[in-house]
Amino acid sequence: MNTFEKFPTDPILLVDDETSWLHSLAVNLEYFSRFNNIITCSDSREVIGLLRRQPVSLVLLDLIMPHITGEDLLVQLGQEYPQLPVIVLSGLNQLETAVRCMKLGAFDYYVKTSEPDRLQAGIQRALQITALQRENRELTSRLLIQDLRRPEVFIPIVTRSPKMEGIFRYLEAVASSPNPVTFYGEPGTGKRLLARTLHTLAAPTAPCISGNASGLEGDSFDRALLGSDSVPGWFEQARDGVLILEHVHLLSFDAQARLAGILRVGEFFPVGSSVPRRLLCRIYCTSAVDLNELVNECLFRRDLYFLLGTHQVRVPALRERNEDLPLLL
Repeated sequence: MNTFEKFPTDPILLVDDETSWLHSLAVNLEYFSRFNNIITCSDSREVIGLLRRQPVSLVLLDLIMPHITGEDLLVQLGQEYPQLPVIVLSGLNQLETAVRCMKLGAFDYYVKTSEPDRLQAGIQRALQITALQRENRELTSRLLIQDLRRPEVFIPIVTRSPKMEGIFRYLEAVASSPNPVTFYGEPGTGKRLLARTLHTLAAPTAPCISGNASGLEGDSFDRALLGSDSVPGWFEQARDGVLILEHVHLLSFDAQARLAGILRVGEFFPVGSSVPRRLLCRIYCTSAVDLNELVNECLFRRDLYFLLGTHQVRVPALRERNEDLPLLL
């Protein structure tokens, strides 16, 4: 991973009165988990003021501190920043304390001697759930609005179908989401055009790379997606932009497993490199069939289906849009 890439985008705030522990925790989080966007605070009285100046993605909070205790600060955070996840890190391995903290609004509770991978998983889970909650709020509010915010973006798509207009509103709602979007429908329904339209909504100046996933396996998977230090693959070419994986339903089972692993950890190794690179592109997929049907037939991996299926768009065939026929004749 490039050391200049900050992850997560908004920093993780570590709060503890022991400066040596703060330094040790920050080093461990970066070494074991590659969380390199971290700020620290050793005085609990400064936390609320710090948050007013600097948005953060998550707080790791000690309990036993002078001035303002961790529990009192947990209450304040719940009142002023109810959507901010707080994970309590304490030297107290007591069930009653853990239960009390959870009732006060803590996302999770860990003893300071916990293994680094357990804490890493807890942080990842908190960040993912918070991001999904934010997306759901944005999606709900956007779908209640009938008018398009940017109707000019959809001009290349010739339609007057209410079904397509519903898809347009959905695309506007999910445009800011970093999660994958899968477009499925019969051949010729315009899945690639919709994917490129979503890219225009999300990041029109960022790169948009299209690649045919059909038959990718082994070396061809490595060359196409991973690339090398000298020849960038699709992941690197689409960096900070969008990668459209077409015909994802035709991926070999081996390629499905490898893609699932990359999406799960958010990193990949270019061919011949021992240094991981963070996956920094959004993934849009197209499929000629509903991937859930392939999962039920044991033809598509269930884990990859869920990794790719955060947002799914079924594109109706023309026979389901009779009102569009006069426009196309």
